[in-house]
Amino acid sequence: MSFRPLGQRIIVQKDAPKGQTSGGLFVPDNARQVVTEGTVLSVGSEVLDVCAGDRVLFGARAGTEVQLHGETVFVFREEDIWGVFE
Repeated sequence: MSFRPLGQRIIVQKDAPKGQTSGGLFVPDNARQVVTEGTVLSVGSEVLDVCAGDRVLFGARAGTEVQLHGETVFVFREEDIWGVFE
């Protein structure tokens, strides 16, 4: 079974939090930053500026966490997406 968001909704897979710095230091769980980037999995029929597969930036507290086919994903409204990485 597949899932298609409706209207202006977007399904996003957030990036995993970084557990190590570029210099090789490990970051404890309580010091990790909130993830604000992810990959668009699916978009509703009214979404104009974002396509499946796009890498996007969004607010730290935006989106609603849901379980979809045993995987944690986030549902956003198009207005919650700040931009697309090119």
